[in-house]
Amino acid sequence: MDKAGPMAVNGMPMFLSFRLVSIDDTKKVLERYNKIKEAVTNALSVLIETMDRIRAERKRLRSFPNFEEEEKEEDKDKNDNSGYNRCNP
Repeated sequence: MDKAGPMAVNGMPMFLSFRLVSIDDTKKVLERYNKIKEAVTNALSVLIETMDRIRAERKRLRSFPNFEEEEKEEDKDKNDNSGYNRCNP
């Protein structure tokens, strides 16, 4: 903004200088862009594959009958101290 000229009629500043990117620099930028794009694409594909595997495993586990109920019963048995109190007054 320090190189801006006087205000134009529409109230916006006028710039009297500009820079161009050479063809060689443009090629370098495009090469770097393509490398970054490929890396991001690979990372996203790995993430999607991992999420698909997790979903498949969850679906497989849900197919077991009473899977969640058995876990709740095991937790309840671990926390049940009523038998201990009866044996040891």
